Amino acid sequence: MKFNAHPQKFLTGCGTFSVIFVGGYPSITRLLWPCVHSTCIWVLDRTRIAMRSNGPKSHVLMWFTVLGIAVLFGVLHVYTRYVAALNAAVQSAKSHQHLDHWWNPGYLWPRIWRKTAYFNHPHNVISMVPLLVKRSCYCVGSMEVMKQLLGQEGKIQLWDMWRRHRQIVGPAFNAKKYPLVTLEAVHTYKAMASTEGWEDQEEVVIPAINPVILRFTFIIMARCGFGLPVSWVNKNDSSKTAALEEALSVASTTLIPRFIIPRWVYGLPIKYSVASSVYLVRNLSVVSRLHEIDQAWNKHLMGKLVVTRKEYLSLEDEVDKLKISSAGWLLPPTDLVNILSKVMKCIKTANAMVNIKYR
Repeated sequence: MKFNAHPQKFLTGCGTFSVIFVGGYPSITRLLWPCVHSTCIWVLDRTRIAMRSNGPKSHVLMWFTVLGIAVLFGVLHVYTRYVAALNAAVQSAKSHQHLDHWWNPGYLWPRIWRKTAYFNHPHNVISMVPLLVKRSCYCVGSMEVMKQLLGQEGKIQLWDMWRRHRQIVGPAFNAKKYPLVTLEAVHTYKAMASTEGWEDQEEVVIPAINPVILRFTFIIMARCGFGLPVSWVNKNDSSKTAALEEALSVASTTLIPRFIIPRWVYGLPIKYSVASSVYLVRNLSVVSRLHEIDQAWNKHLMGKLVVTRKEYLSLEDEVDKLKISSAGWLLPPTDLVNILSKVMKCIKTANAMVNIKYR
């Protein structure tokens, strides 16, 4: 005897039904469809009886009933399609560990062929071209492309960059760094006193202590937590290092105003012809503060990042040239000396930062 697991529906009258299952238990979706079908027939029949008894006023009830039935059918249709696709994916992942059809790998092939598709393949880019439907796509297994897409994230970095990311994500201060924090605090305080001219004074009056404390805390965090050689500089100093450190200090203390204030506010014209002197002083201080924030974020910080990135890329190009031509000594002696001097300069800078970090 041949058994059939599909339900057989028998609808009679106004929606009464009976379901016969032979040889197995059906799924929940196969149980829902007969119930919904019978319920809809029963509701439509009761609506027809109500329309006959109430007259034309019952048209609203009919339209609401039809709308509710349509919404119910739509929700159930989406649910059944989702369950069917999920079951198909699970069965495909369980049974098709090795696909037999090369012309139809399916959408789980990156998972199934993860050990052989990329790392043991002669090409880093694989193109998938469907025959009937869907769009063609490129599947990339190159780490360089992933770095460009994901950016400088910790999970794709190696060696020194990975240690730096781990240090940034992890706690910046612990028991091992307390002596370093104490030493840097003493050096920063001495630099602050000598720069501001407080060493020869018996009494110092500070109108606002909050900017000083914020700047002092920022320098300690930058030197001990991230290894940045930031020092206490005077506002009258016009050197590039002083401008960068002042920009870092301003950017660290004005993070929330930078996010709140729109960009067009920084470009407003300044009008000095104001009647009240108090209003003039107040507005000039606000405007100068806005210009200072804008220059700190756009001019100093971004300019320094761009210059550093250009130097790094140029150094990489020169090192590549040195690697390519080192076997035959194709480079002139002057170019070789310039490249080696730049490499030694970068090594000295890195050693200085390491000494500051682990002093």
